[in-house]
Amino acid sequence: MNIRMKTFFLTLLLIGNIVNYSAQYTPEDDTTGYRPEIKTPFKDKLFTGGNANLGLTQNFFFLSLSPMVGYKVNDKLGAGIGTRYNLLRNTITGYSNSYYGGSIFGRYQVINEIYVHSELEGLQAYNLNPQSPNYRQRAPAYMWFNGIGYSSGDHFKVNIMVLYDVIDHPNSPYQNSYLSRNPRLPVIIRGGFSIGF
Repeated sequence: MNIRMKTFFLTLLLIGNIVNYSAQYTPEDDTTGYRPEIKTPFKDKLFTGGNANLGLTQNFFFLSLSPMVGYKVNDKLGAGIGTRYNLLRNTITGYSNSYYGGSIFGRYQVINEIYVHSELEGLQAYNLNPQSPNYRQRAPAYMWFNGIGYSSGDHFKVNIMVLYDVIDHPNSPYQNSYLSRNPRLPVIIRGGFSIGF
């Protein structure tokens, strides 16, 4: 064999061994500490769920439905958007109002079952000031809820939250659902579920 042929076969043998060695690499063999980042697919970072409120207080029936969808920024932090429909009905007069709108929220999981929640919500509501010439006409209402929540479960979670309305807007449809009206304490309780976070 001439020198060129020997060099060619030696090069093939060397390349074959390199390919063979790299095919047997496992992360446990790495002593440098380098770990290639494994990307989570976008759809696996999404979570969904919703809240439902149901109340009967001070001659009022209150129903609220709010589906949501969110994105897991990491294992502890999530953010998302939601829609809301509220029905408030006076059980004596039969008069009822419907409210609708949307919200943006953020959620941080402090420990496995406990999380803090902040949500800015805007609704198409009604003017609830009896002295206003626009009383009971459509008007905006803005709420900023901050609070704490508890969730149980693994992938499918049941949630309960205690939320304080920082703005306490005069047109808020939640006024009849506050835990205390005298003294006025704009705190509500929400229950719901989430899938994936």
